[in-house]
Amino acid sequence: MSGPRYFAVIPAAGRSVRMGSPKLLLPWQGKRVIDHLLAHYQASRVEHVVLVAHPDDHELIAAAEAGGAQVIAHSPPPVDMKESVQRGLRAIESRCSPGPLDGWLLAPADMPLLSAAVIDAVIAADTPTTEVLLPVRGEQRGHPVLFRWPLHQAVFDLPANRGVNALLRDRQPHTVEIADEGAYQDIDTFDVYSRLKQDAETND
Repeated sequence: MSGPRYFAVIPAAGRSVRMGSPKLLLPWQGKRVIDHLLAHYQASRVEHVVLVAHPDDHELIAAAEAGGAQVIAHSPPPVDMKESVQRGLRAIESRCSPGPLDGWLLAPADMPLLSAAVIDAVIAADTPTTEVLLPVRGEQRGHPVLFRWPLHQAVFDLPANRGVNALLRDRQPHTVEIADEGAYQDIDTFDVYSRLKQDAETND
């Protein structure tokens, strides 16, 4: 009997307002930020990756498709991250027909340091009784967060004023200690991007 399957949802329909430019297309070690994240997912135990994009982000859509992701970019664009996640979950349900023991992973799109080793370490810590599995380092919470597939319905049941993070408060997440810095670093500002990029190039 085969074990659980794992799927990933990447919400990427934001407009990079704080950055002033499409941060997922910024250069990173000879490629782009999104290229690295998708390559890490493809090298992991994740079976299928869905990226939800704004329909006007043509370059990002092309990059994600080239990186092996199923891209959802319908009009009108999602109004928030929760709707992006919902669209991604619908796509997984339609294409992959997940079962009750399968899982789905969620992480921001701007995490080029999120390695396949971290993704697989989270998956390896999963058990059939886990509803939510959260990488931690001390008191710090990281990504990707793993959810048992049946919990996807709870995302659709959330009221308008509650986001996906509410699931972490409503449940008692299991945790797995992950020391790797890549589980905790996303690119929120250009200064953070510049620092992480320089560190990555120095350590390469």
